[in-house]
Amino acid sequence: MPKPSLLAGAAEVDITPPMGVEMCGYGPYEKRVCTEVLDPLYARALWLQAGDDRLVIIAVDLCTIDIAIRDQVARDLHQRCGIGEECVMVAASHTHSGPAAQLMIGWGERDPGYVARLPALLADAALKAQAALEPARVGCCRRRVTGVGVNREQEDLGPIDTAAQLMRVDRADGTALAAVVNFGAHPVVRYRYTSRISADFPGLLAAYIKVALPCAVPLFLQGPCGNVNAHDMRWWWERNDVGTRQKLCDMRTGDVAKRLGDQVLPALREMETKAEARLSAAWRMLNIPCTAVDAHELESIIAQHRAAADRTTLSQLRPLHERMEDETELEEAWRDARFQVDSASYQLRLLASPPYQAEAPIQVMTIGDVAVVGWPAEVFVELGLELRQRSPLPLTFVASSANHTVGYVPTPAAYESIGRPNQYGLYGVTRTPKIYGTLPFRADVGTMLIEETLDMLRGVRG
Repeated sequence: MPKPSLLAGAAEVDITPPMGVEMCGYGPYEKRVCTEVLDPLYARALWLQAGDDRLVIIAVDLCTIDIAIRDQVARDLHQRCGIGEECVMVAASHTHSGPAAQLMIGWGERDPGYVARLPALLADAALKAQAALEPARVGCCRRRVTGVGVNREQEDLGPIDTAAQLMRVDRADGTALAAVVNFGAHPVVRYRYTSRISADFPGLLAAYIKVALPCAVPLFLQGPCGNVNAHDMRWWWERNDVGTRQKLCDMRTGDVAKRLGDQVLPALREMETKAEARLSAAWRMLNIPCTAVDAHELESIIAQHRAAADRTTLSQLRPLHERMEDETELEEAWRDARFQVDSASYQLRLLASPPYQAEAPIQVMTIGDVAVVGWPAEVFVELGLELRQRSPLPLTFVASSANHTVGYVPTPAAYESIGRPNQYGLYGVTRTPKIYGTLPFRADVGTMLIEETLDMLRGVRG
């Protein structure tokens, strides 16, 4: 059976929040209220259609996306266009200089008005992409990347991702319609020394691609980056002046974007494209088993920190940009105490409602013999590398923070490190469940995620 001819459309919609919305990603309770826009945030959609089969990928400049938002977008598109809900992916770039879009305890308060508007904005990007459908060609490849990424758990020895997965979609006349870059590194280059909205290095990378491919909509899909930063963050700690740190972070953001762009752009320009492709999608909900926390221990934490936590409120705390250089010990102590009480209280409520598990959506799309996997977590890089190596398809994109984020998914070795001198799994294993409002995951969660995804890939492969 011949492969159906491909149609494609791409579009972007500005999703920058209004000033005064709190930014998320660093915490606890930092109250990083945005005061200006350094670079706007976008939802960028790529709509692919071949015969009756359709896929849409929406890449958003947000730290995470809540599954309720993704599901609302998918339902809206299904009702208006007939596209299957399993065929809609919403993937967050994971910028830490944007607003919160899902529950994260202490790591950024959601603005109800902004969150209420998001589904319509994301659906609008997809609908604009659909309205722009035209005959198209698609090509994909992998390109080696060096000089971007450092393992933040094992700084000098730990693995990083050294390859970017790339896709170019062309119009019939050969001009680029869309360019997709999939690479794993935390967008924390601007760090916390700013009250300015920014898409971090993925935003500057997108701008760089737009200059090189003027008619293309650039999409960035964040790869598994749970233990990988875009660069070594140790270099700025000796610099005490906040203004200097902010300028250095801005410079480093541009450097990371240019370094990545210079390595992927030649491949984006040179890759071959073809006009036929079969499209498919699959969706599965994985129930991640959690381990119970000792209720008495949680109650003890609450009792220990209650007095300090009740000393003031978030509304009374000075915004971060006003207290950055002179935060008092009482303000710092309150932030930690408030987080300890709120996260322990949340986990106590979870203990009252067994079974102890977290629902994690896994999504698989295929474009010809290429797979695009959506993982709903900040996944350690080793797991993404293993999936790509074992995938039955020749090329596999892995988008983390896709459709939802349940927290971190570390490797089994990270769990085994707890109690040892380096303890490199301490943050991902024990701290982040408190942030994302879950109980700690069982140590084999990474293995489960890989095996479930491979089973789905074998199914769509036929």
